[in-house]
Amino acid sequence: MNRWLRRILLAGAALLLLVAGAVALLQIPPVATWLGRQLAGLAPLAPGVELEIGRVSGNWLSGLALENLRLRNERGELATIRSVRLRYDLRNLAGADRRIRELVVDGARVRARRDSAGWDIARVLRQSTDTAGGGSFAIDRVELRGVDLVAELAPDSLIRVENLQLRAHDLALGETATATLDTVHARVLPPSDPPLWLDLAARGEVTPELFRLDPFRVATRRSELAGRAVLPRSYKLPRIVDQLSVQVAATPLALEDVAAVLPAVAGEGDLQLDARVEAEGRRATGRILARLGEARATLEGSTLLGPGVPAEYQVTSTIRHLDPARLSAGAPAGDLNVSVGADLRGPTLAESQGTAEIRLTDSRVGATAVRDLLLRTELDAGRADLELRGLVEKGRIRASGWVRPFDSIPSYRLAGTAARLPGTDSLAPLLAGAAGDPFLEIGFRFSGSGISAKDAQVRGRADLAAVRSDGGRTPVGAATLAVADRRVDARPELLVAGGRVSANLTARLDQPVSYELRRGVIDSVDLGRLLADTVAAPVSGRFTLRGQGTAPAEANVVARLALDEIRYGARRVEQVTADVRLAEGRAGLALRGGLQGGRIGLEAEGRPFDSVPTFAVRRATIDTVDLGTLLGRPDLGGPVTARLTGSGRWGEEDRAFSGRVRIEPSRLGHIEVQRGDVAMALAGERLRYDGSVVTAAGALALAGEGRPLAETPAIVVRRGRADSLDLGALLGRPNLATRLDGRFTASAAGVTLDSMRARLALQLLPSRVNQADIQSGRAELTLDRGALSGDIRMDAADGDLVTRLDGSTAGGR
Repeated sequence: MNRWLRRILLAGAALLLLVAGAVALLQIPPVATWLGRQLAGLAPLAPGVELEIGRVSGNWLSGLALENLRLRNERGELATIRSVRLRYDLRNLAGADRRIRELVVDGARVRARRDSAGWDIARVLRQSTDTAGGGSFAIDRVELRGVDLVAELAPDSLIRVENLQLRAHDLALGETATATLDTVHARVLPPSDPPLWLDLAARGEVTPELFRLDPFRVATRRSELAGRAVLPRSYKLPRIVDQLSVQVAATPLALEDVAAVLPAVAGEGDLQLDARVEAEGRRATGRILARLGEARATLEGSTLLGPGVPAEYQVTSTIRHLDPARLSAGAPAGDLNVSVGADLRGPTLAESQGTAEIRLTDSRVGATAVRDLLLRTELDAGRADLELRGLVEKGRIRASGWVRPFDSIPSYRLAGTAARLPGTDSLAPLLAGAAGDPFLEIGFRFSGSGISAKDAQVRGRADLAAVRSDGGRTPVGAATLAVADRRVDARPELLVAGGRVSANLTARLDQPVSYELRRGVIDSVDLGRLLADTVAAPVSGRFTLRGQGTAPAEANVVARLALDEIRYGARRVEQVTADVRLAEGRAGLALRGGLQGGRIGLEAEGRPFDSVPTFAVRRATIDTVDLGTLLGRPDLGGPVTARLTGSGRWGEEDRAFSGRVRIEPSRLGHIEVQRGDVAMALAGERLRYDGSVVTAAGALALAGEGRPLAETPAIVVRRGRADSLDLGALLGRPNLATRLDGRFTASAAGVTLDSMRARLALQLLPSRVNQADIQSGRAELTLDRGALSGDIRMDAADGDLVTRLDGSTAGGR
């Protein structure tokens, strides 16, 4: 008996020594690391995911330290962690409810990518087929130090989080996650241009009933937002809804920061903002106060929250002196004064009753004054009756109708008139004649259902009329519209200057949008009447257009205009055809036809929709065109042939052109032109030129610069040369025969003689006037706002001439 007892005691001692030895071995880092790697291989990782552990140390019974962890998938590295420290009680890791005393992560880099299946880092664990739930997981204390995160929303869109510092306690993960957030701080870079780093700081908690951030702060170099937020996790119980509370203050929010994230926002100005939301029972009320420069805005409202509560929405808002260009980069400058009000009540929003209105008063959009514009709706049983009244500049707008916005497919009907709209003052006289001081009135009506391209079914019509001072009406055009099955059909027609312009337009609302304009007809439109001239000049022709896409950078469009013969007094245009194409932002133009007894041609291309439009004139020609008659100078009639090439850019401020004109043998009246050549270069307002022309009556060469686009145009001739000029031949004076040679400089600024300042300095070389030989000469002439003065000296074989000239351009003196 004693022998068996000794054996049992020896076996127990051996077992105890074995366990103690194993525990002792586990304290040795190489052994602990080996075991940690073996256990990592048992983790339920998804296929293709690998976890590496560089080193394990510590006490397996109460805490471990893991170093140099790496998590990879087939696309690359997902995370690297410098160290993870765990403290635990083994007794709390057994069973359904598991607890860790402490988790500390120090130095981590995480990169997550989003694809069609979601975030890749969320798929590192193999999906379990066990759908049974239960148990919980808790951590008494959590600390993250020096964590960097990159979230790839798209290949060119990243969110970066740098130096995340977080301390929390009482983290519980179960059916309801809870935690207390002692502090969190990080630098965040959202997708932005230029890069915009945000400094985030907060503390708060997550309870079974609430999310709480109190306080939180978001700041940049220019902006600061701060406040507190208490949000219910559920709106079922009034006592929980009652705790809703949000306060946000921007002091300020720089619009330059907002524009970095949202390019459509204008990037100038600071927005001051104070927003508050509170709840009492199930009723939530809110107020927003905002200031942007001189603009002020207030918004107050209330509603009921929770399942099964009646629909109740009350909103009042005022905006004063808001310039929309301060908010939106593409909006016109203006001054908006807006009031908004709504009071809707009912069992549900779709069944509610009430009124809502938006009103603009004493406002301005661009250069257009909006004196009063009111949109009012009365809602009852899912139907909203609409009324629109407006006074815009001298015009008025009136419309009424209804819409059912809450139906599965909304339906609507609207009809109204618009008269004297800005920009239409000149259209009515143009279309119907100036008698009776007419103005343009547009009547419209449309009805349909659906608002998406897939569901829309719409029919409409617009009628244009010229209304005269005595009340008489003259129809000047109409258009019909039909939308169904992603197809748009429109048939516009204008009665213009005694003629007609009409076309058939069809479009497909696919992606991208495609469209075609067919049977475009210009029928006997009187060009003379359009130019307020009594000379009749009927214009007829045809036009077509076909394209795909609406954004200029992506659209592909082909258009053609063909005009029949046009006779406007002595001027003639014979069958001109213009072809226009647009492909991915690049436009091309080809024009050809007959003009005033000759031919014209043009080939050009450019990028008109770039921020600074560019263009190139490959070839522009006039071939034996009678320019004198075309320009109303029959004394300069005769065939002219010339070529132009050049290229440039033409923006609002950045303007440049470089080109060359070559003149081939031509005739202007009795002047025979043998050849000519002019090179020009425009940069901003400054034009440089260098050219010459050779005629049967001598040659002339000029070089200099000018400012033809300035408010006061100016030109300077730095170098002028006249060779063998026969003024008699040039001026049509047979009794005058000259051979003049000279050099000169000149300048002029202004448009009219009574405002012009000009100067001429002429050096006459040996020349001849009729039978008189001139050895040399000099002339200095000035024109100062109508006053002419100067000195003239000539040395001739028969004697010298010295004279002083004083006079005025007024009355021909």
